[in-house]
Amino acid sequence: MPITFSHPGIIFPFKHYFPKLSLLALIIGSVIPDVEHFIQLSVAAKIAHTWWGMFVFNLPMGVLYYYLAKVIVLPVLLNVSPIKFRNDVLRTYNFKVICFSILIGSFSHLFLDGFTSKGGFFVKLFPVLREQVQFFSETRPDYLYITLWYVFSWLGSLIVVILFLKQVDLSKTIDAFTHKKWHLLYFIEALFFAECIVIAKGSFFAFPDQFMHWSILIVGACMFACIITSLHWKYLILTDTRH
Repeated sequence: MPITFSHPGIIFPFKHYFPKLSLLALIIGSVIPDVEHFIQLSVAAKIAHTWWGMFVFNLPMGVLYYYLAKVIVLPVLLNVSPIKFRNDVLRTYNFKVICFSILIGSFSHLFLDGFTSKGGFFVKLFPVLREQVQFFSETRPDYLYITLWYVFSWLGSLIVVILFLKQVDLSKTIDAFTHKKWHLLYFIEALFFAECIVIAKGSFFAFPDQFMHWSILIVGACMFACIITSLHWKYLILTDTRH
């Protein structure tokens, strides 16, 4: 599968042609199959990467993460982060639109994985994807589906970065940096929680021995740390400062 954070790159056209869809729900849906790994802080059984898993895992977990992001994480991040955006990222949508957007995002994830993993639907269907090619190395040929993994990962990540930067309000961001209108302590606290989770996981269940497993552990730890820190800041620190 392409790296997790490249997957939203394929769903932005859906928002362009179907503006009534929720962009936040589309993005969450496009990455939610990999959240199964991040929740367990290790390689999971990949229930979320099956078609029936779209409904028993991706949809309910996508809804949960949508409201966590909408109600807890994003409001806090928009307050504590120096990065400011041009548009309102917290626009409200009805529940049916949210669910439909999550399913579309989830489908796009499985669709891409079908071309880029050994057991993918299209890899099994089209033998040409299992042929060896020499795009990146003359001495060590790769299968075509692995080459597509690199292409989709880099291209998707590039699209995400470009569209993210286009949404940043540069003048407001510079002003927030120069006048210290942001909270560094939030990020220090989140980093502390992430480190604690990594250490606890390694102490009780052993540390990973592969790069991919380390990546899953670190991203999962950061995910949990962001949620915990956002809960703390929303209901204790930011509430107190407003009073």
